[in-house]
Amino acid sequence: MSKVEFKGVGMKYHTLDGETEALKDLSFAVEENEFISLIGPSGCGKSTTLSLLSGLLSPTEGKVIINGQEIEGINKRVGYMLQEDYLFPWRSILDNVLLGLEIKGELNSKTRNKAKQLLKDYGLDDFEGHYPEQLSGGMRQRVALARTLAIEPDILLLDEPFSALDYHTKLALEDEVAQILREEKKTVILVTHDIAEAIAMSDRVLVFTGRPGRIKREYKINLSIDGNFSTFKARESTEFSSYFNSMWEELDIYV
Repeated sequence: MSKVEFKGVGMKYHTLDGETEALKDLSFAVEENEFISLIGPSGCGKSTTLSLLSGLLSPTEGKVIINGQEIEGINKRVGYMLQEDYLFPWRSILDNVLLGLEIKGELNSKTRNKAKQLLKDYGLDDFEGHYPEQLSGGMRQRVALARTLAIEPDILLLDEPFSALDYHTKLALEDEVAQILREEKKTVILVTHDIAEAIAMSDRVLVFTGRPGRIKREYKINLSIDGNFSTFKARESTEFSSYFNSMWEELDIYV
């Protein structure tokens, strides 16, 4: 049984100006501990796909299934990390990480120690009492990741979490996050406009059509990497440019 399944999913938005069809007949599956990326033209429904999976939206057609059960309402076992870190400026770094646990009523000595360990693992244990404005952009995103993982989600959704960072910080954080999530054995779905990022981080990449979005092509990523995995080694592999060029053509970038 797949961890996640989209079966013939359609999504239409209704506004005063009329109807917009965001997704049509979207079908794909994600396996346990798999890291997949969704790429496609702007407005093709990638972020809508994540919202459906989290339960923030309900499909107008088809089914979204997690662990064999159709989603009904917000799924508390899904973690969502966005482009902005959305850290509360009046809360300390540790208190920001504990926020999800507080909301779920799961804050206790055990979960608090787990959150503190996450900060230590991500090199932030010396900043527990600091405030978001005192941290760099990359550090803030690591805090946001710790906050997301503190609730121990079964599935992690990443919606362009690195796009607001400068290039060097972005590359470094991509590598850190990819390695952390592999060690944590999480099932991950990443939405990104960065083809190179998708290839370097993922086990599989799904290319969406223009709106209404559906799967145009699927790529199983197999890169020759010596030694331990890193996204830097992935970008240097002999197969990387071939994947990149093929996905670039699939996206119809000039249209």
